Amino acid sequence: MSKIKWFIFIYALFLIVYISTSKFTFKESFLELILLIIIGSFLLFIFSKRDLPIHKMALITIIFFGLLCVFFTPIISAPDEYEHFTRAELTSKGEFFPKYVDHPANIITHKDFVTIKSVGVLANKNQEKMKFKSKFVMKYVNDTRWDDLKIDYTPYYVNAAFNQNPFYGYIPQAIGIDIAKGLNLTNIWMIWIGRICNLIFYGLLCAYAIKKAPIYKNALFVAACLPLSIFLAASLSIDPIINALSFLTIAYFLYMYKQADNSLTWKNILIFTVISLLCAFTKVSLLALSLLIFLIPKSKFKNQKTNIGRIFGFLITFSCTAIWLKLYALNGLIQSPRYNFNLNTHYQLLFIKSHFTSYLITITKPSLYYSLIFIKVGFFRYVPRVFVILFIIFFVLYCLNYPQKEKLKNFSRIGLFIISVILVLGTVTILYLTNNKIGANNVSGVQFRYFIPIIPLMPMIFNITKNNITTNKTKLLFYTINLAFIAEVIMAIILRFFYH
Repeated sequence: MSKIKWFIFIYALFLIVYISTSKFTFKESFLELILLIIIGSFLLFIFSKRDLPIHKMALITIIFFGLLCVFFTPIISAPDEYEHFTRAELTSKGEFFPKYVDHPANIITHKDFVTIKSVGVLANKNQEKMKFKSKFVMKYVNDTRWDDLKIDYTPYYVNAAFNQNPFYGYIPQAIGIDIAKGLNLTNIWMIWIGRICNLIFYGLLCAYAIKKAPIYKNALFVAACLPLSIFLAASLSIDPIINALSFLTIAYFLYMYKQADNSLTWKNILIFTVISLLCAFTKVSLLALSLLIFLIPKSKFKNQKTNIGRIFGFLITFSCTAIWLKLYALNGLIQSPRYNFNLNTHYQLLFIKSHFTSYLITITKPSLYYSLIFIKVGFFRYVPRVFVILFIIFFVLYCLNYPQKEKLKNFSRIGLFIISVILVLGTVTILYLTNNKIGANNVSGVQFRYFIPIIPLMPMIFNITKNNITTNKTKLLFYTINLAFIAEVIMAIILRFFYH
């Protein structure tokens, strides 16, 4: 412990300074402070003592801090978690492609899904006014009796279940729900075990991605262990699957990029195509990541046919995503009562076509991205702004100066920058089409969590340091700062929910 005492001191000081500048009193924060200092010190000791590979460090970090979020956040806390809960329960019954059914009550004019009552009461919304806010949002287990009740299997009608999302994004949560059902546990265990399974699957997939990547493992570590990434992973949301598949796509790109000349075959193209396709199905804007295959040097491919084959791989990904979007995802979105909030996407497209300059100005407004960072940055809004600025400074310095043994060629870095811009503008455009009035001059619904897949690309694009030597102290300081920011935001989340 004497070798890492200064790193523990930096970690603990960071949390103490946060408490002194936050709106929470020392009395309110004391237990969380002690718990997080113990966890952080233990992790730093393990990291320094055993010289673990970085993918194992990522898994341990995700699981330890994620479990705090599993048990110390409200019943419904992640964005739209009640709706994800419904979809996960339907998946647990084998309904991989949920279909709407007629509601038995004549006063209801729309179609619904049939779940079980224990889930339905959480997802229950005011169907007449279509306000998507569950009465259980931000409610902790002590605020309701629902958690102590046995699982009620009575059929229950709900009007939304994210049926436009692919089923495999809910398999881990569904396994957790089935375990709770099989053990005849109370309601809350469907959420807790579902969250745990989601967290474990996210951690394992991220750890594998980091292990697979031959370079820029630290970039993937930072993105996978981002406080918001861990919080989402400890929920019933599909977001952790989206993020993990994005990291895996990037990792396999790096794997192919570093292979020997004339070594990549059709098998590699097929694997990348499958991964990028699974990723694009979860969020169509992530189709941009399939362009990564064109940044791999031609010399890496076995022959000219294989080199040309990557074009077919991309076309397959693009075509299948377009078919999925046209025949399934869009139909699911249009049938959802969410769509009733929004004006017609078709007419929004016509507006863009006839007012393209106005559309470009709208999606590139600096104010949109300023608010994204300082206002809508998920649970960073519970953290004093000074710490948000400190994190941004840390991340910028890391991107520019963290020692990297090998860097990407300039052509690939430019390509990564273009892909990042496409991904950002594509995400904003989709929200503009589906979540905003026709001709709106602002884009609502944009959240920081949608851009987590871009985080690992930033160090690959902007790293300029010529220092290739990473010392043990540099590594430990890197982990210390990361753990400090994670612990600070986790503390902010927990305190926010306990003292809201």
